[in-house]
Amino acid sequence: MRKVEINIESVQNSAGETLKIEQQSHGYLTFKASSWYLRYKDQEGIEYTYKYSADRLLVLRQGAVEHRQEFILGKERISSYFNTGIILEVKTITNKLKLEKLDADIKIYLEYQLYLNGIFQGINQVLIRTRECS
Repeated sequence: MRKVEINIESVQNSAGETLKIEQQSHGYLTFKASSWYLRYKDQEGIEYTYKYSADRLLVLRQGAVEHRQEFILGKERISSYFNTGIILEVKTITNKLKLEKLDADIKIYLEYQLYLNGIFQGINQVLIRTRECS
């Protein structure tokens, strides 16, 4: 397990509007049993685990938010999002999913359609990059 800097760029396109969010964090990256694992804690104390293997990305959120979200290229997935008494049905359809290995680091690109409680929210694009800490 190696300590890494993590940069996450998200773009949501909805109803002709674009929302861009960028986050930085520190966490840990490891390759084990044919899967890449990326773990970190965000500024609100929510723990994230990303597991990437064979065109499948699993994202686990634990803390004030509880959510298990799976992305499989070309597939629809439905999950439940829990946040302090609020439960949302989350449906995603994955348009693009790709991992690139860059020397000791990785880059994950994800694009998906997002529906909350059956209502289309937009198309999200996420780019996750790691860089080994010195």
